[in-house]
Amino acid sequence: MTSHALHRHIRFALAAALCCLLLLPTSCKQDNYDSGEGELSMLTADFAELQVEGDTLVRSLTTDDDRHLTLTQPQRLSWTSRPDTTYRALAYYKLSRGNDLQVEPYAFSQVSVGRPLRPERFTQGVRQDPMGVESVWISKNRRWLNLSLLLKVGATQQQQSGHILGLVRDTLLCRPVAEGSADSVRTLCLRLHHEQNGVPEHYTQRFYVSMPFASLEGADTLRLSFYAYEGQVVKTLPLK
Repeated sequence: MTSHALHRHIRFALAAALCCLLLLPTSCKQDNYDSGEGELSMLTADFAELQVEGDTLVRSLTTDDDRHLTLTQPQRLSWTSRPDTTYRALAYYKLSRGNDLQVEPYAFSQVSVGRPLRPERFTQGVRQDPMGVESVWISKNRRWLNLSLLLKVGATQQQQSGHILGLVRDTLLCRPVAEGSADSVRTLCLRLHHEQNGVPEHYTQRFYVSMPFASLEGADTLRLSFYAYEGQVVKTLPLK
């Protein structure tokens, strides 16, 4: 089984080096679904963790609402090459008749995983080229903070070109709940590092990133800032 159209390619900035997790494709490819009773209309889509075994085959997955599902057929994916590893993915499948815990796999789209880093870890400086953040949400099992990003892409002859993303941890603000109160609200301030990196800006594609919820430990509220084409945008999200 090949990866679905939602399989994105992007580079994620980790510390001083770039850890190439995915490369954003530059050709236009949309994710269209049939309406009515077509083949794709019967699919279920879930963010999940894929369990890759020693032979690098995917036989099961755990969704964000903690359902452990077994695949009717083991899958070997091009990006799950490391044995005994868990991968983050958007899974498309059909429910198996007569067994709610067994599913027929259709496609898997890899989801990048990033952790916040201090600004000094970005040795070339923090970049904030314009981008879009469609939504931010916490998974039902509270294991992941998910971001739906909107990036401008276009055809290019440079095979190694691709957006570069990173998560910048600025500070943890502590403010009293009320004047004279000993209780405080802790707000974690994050920025999105984004480099367009020479990719043409012809059309918009959606790209998902997940952050381990444990990396936000100690915060009551998240304050996420980035630059859109209209200027700076700040999104806030309660974490508790």
